[in-house]
Amino acid sequence: MKSDRTSCHKFEANQLRLFMHPVAYVLMHTMQKEVLKGTGFVNSTMKTLQLKVLKTAAKVKGLKAKIKIGFPRTFALRDIQTTAFKIFETVRC
Repeated sequence: MKSDRTSCHKFEANQLRLFMHPVAYVLMHTMQKEVLKGTGFVNSTMKTLQLKVLKTAAKVKGLKAKIKIGFPRTFALRDIQTTAFKIFETVRC
């Protein structure tokens, strides 16, 4: 859980770091078991998910009221990544 990486000098910053890692793990685990169900990534490691599904070159453009993210038109895991990112369409900040 990366609890050895408390390199900040302030207690609050280290506490936030220790809180964010389990939250990220739960999000990744949920994406793996629920969103990627039926794909080859349902039993993969978190590092594999990070490298193969989440990391993609993208063009980010900040507009007045929103952020536009442009992904490449073709790459090997586009369908799986599109399925994985559908969960974020319903989330509004």
